[in-house]
Amino acid sequence: MGISQRTIEHVIATADVADVVGDFVQLKRRGTSLTACCPFHEEKTPSFYVSPAKGIFKCFGCGKGGDSISFVMEIESLTYPESIRWLAKKYNIEIEETGYKPDEAKEQVQEKESLLILLNQAKDFYKQQLLESEDGKAIGESYFKERGISPKSIADFELGYAPDAWDAFMKTALEQGWREELLEKAGLIIVSEGKKYDRFRNRVIFPIHAQTGKVLGFGARILVKDKKQPKYINSPETEIYNKSKVLYGMFQAKNAIRQADNCYLTEGYTDVIAMHQAGIANVVASSGTSLTIEQIKLIGRFTKNLTLLYDGDSAGIKASLRGIDMILEEGLNVRAVVFPDGDDPDSFLKKVGSVAFETYLKEKVTDFISFKANLFAEEASKDPIKKGELMQQVLASVSLVPDNLMREVFVKQAAQIFDMGQDVALTEVNKLRITKQYQQGERNLWQQMEPPPMPFDIPDERGYVDIERLVSRGGHVQELEFARMLIRYGTIETGDGLTLAAQMLEELEGIEFHHLVAQTILETFKTHVSLGSQPDLQLFQQHENEEVRNTVAAFLIDKYEVSPKWIDKPRNIEVPQEEEVLTVKVTATLLKIKMQYIRKQIEDKETQLDAETEEDNQKIILKQYIELKEIERLIAQELGIVINL
Repeated sequence: MGISQRTIEHVIATADVADVVGDFVQLKRRGTSLTACCPFHEEKTPSFYVSPAKGIFKCFGCGKGGDSISFVMEIESLTYPESIRWLAKKYNIEIEETGYKPDEAKEQVQEKESLLILLNQAKDFYKQQLLESEDGKAIGESYFKERGISPKSIADFELGYAPDAWDAFMKTALEQGWREELLEKAGLIIVSEGKKYDRFRNRVIFPIHAQTGKVLGFGARILVKDKKQPKYINSPETEIYNKSKVLYGMFQAKNAIRQADNCYLTEGYTDVIAMHQAGIANVVASSGTSLTIEQIKLIGRFTKNLTLLYDGDSAGIKASLRGIDMILEEGLNVRAVVFPDGDDPDSFLKKVGSVAFETYLKEKVTDFISFKANLFAEEASKDPIKKGELMQQVLASVSLVPDNLMREVFVKQAAQIFDMGQDVALTEVNKLRITKQYQQGERNLWQQMEPPPMPFDIPDERGYVDIERLVSRGGHVQELEFARMLIRYGTIETGDGLTLAAQMLEELEGIEFHHLVAQTILETFKTHVSLGSQPDLQLFQQHENEEVRNTVAAFLIDKYEVSPKWIDKPRNIEVPQEEEVLTVKVTATLLKIKMQYIRKQIEDKETQLDAETEEDNQKIILKQYIELKEIERLIAQELGIVINL
């Protein structure tokens, strides 16, 4: 099974990198680029850049970069064809297959993709059972109707019904050609003591989607009272389903979260659905599991504001307080709303209606300091020791806030609430931060940093340049700089009818590169220039080698831009753009590469001189050595540096 080239080109032309990346992270404008905290590694300060004009992304922290396809491949762990299909689905592009044969295709699909296809078919099976079977209508639909779940919500969340039979789904799947082994790996059947049967039976089904819309697993609620059976059961952990990394409803909520710049977090499936029906779509659920770092990071891709919705059960709330500290530590702003005793969002909504419910959320929301203080207020008011412990607990939470300004605001607030000196509160917070750093074995940032290396072509105080360092440290730097200029400016036409790439390559004739990425770019340009053409940048952006993709993305994205205010009057400060001094920069780079090449030849001659015993041969080598040293001197002179001969 393959995808036609016409489809691939259509997908590439249609996919907007800012739109694609924006499905996973919250982008903010910075000059002509967009920035965010990188979704591929942990960071507090944004180093992830997206250039809509150039169609690429680049993280200057972890180094990952590329185009829309590369991003989807990386974040979804997909192959190139899988990423094309993902983007085609997003943009409603019909895929034109080549050499498609259903039976062969099923054998060729990788296991991970097979699991996703199988789970999607299971979802369709449960939906069909709910909407079309007699039991589904009589039992499943009746349950949803009783819970106030509308037909629209059933469709939006793709809810279903598992028949009261041991092997209803298994039989259907086997008839469709699926293997029992894969059914078990997907968590859809249980194999125990020689028996095989459906995991989900006589239950309503809640599909659990990834934020991309793919079904990863299922939650299922029992429909009869049975003390021997749990009320809810979930899919087991599989190759594609890790419950600690998934939030129920994120697929349906992500756009609303981004627009509202806030995410409500609750516990249950029906809480999420009920709030959606009330017009509050920026809500997800942890599905009864303790909040994890991965789930917090997932929310952080779309907003830095998280509001926890707690059922009216103080014991349960106290047991889950650890989540607040985790949220703060990840740099998110956390607030909380507590519902009256005995109520959760779903039941409270039914009691008061959507308007009163939304008003309640706005009026009852509190920051984490007030929330903790109110939670323990009664017991702390009667016991000074309890009050001291509460103060310690709140300040410990404040100490986890990574942003200095926000931490100072919270210190002031805590001091006011507990009627304590601000200096005392600040001292305690600082002590807690230092203690934690010590316990984690962290050193001060400046102690960790080595002195910054001097640029290899900067003369010392005597005006000399260390040529040994130029060769050992500067070689790859200059090769990459040459490659960067080819990528960014190679297509520029010069006065004599040639492109800049053609001129640069002519100057380097006979010199080979040793850095893998620079060598790849150099050879690709050589091939195309020899044929009178220019390489398409997509050759590099979609290259099979990840280092090539990442490096080219870094070449194309400008991390820093000159502010227009620099040239506004009355400043009128002229800041030359690289294009304006391009000739000088290209010449300098070429000279440094030639210097590197000549220096290597000089080293070879020195080695030959040491090894040669014949006097005549020594004279020949010495003559060659002197000629090379003269060339080295001339290049150094052009570079404006002095070398020690």
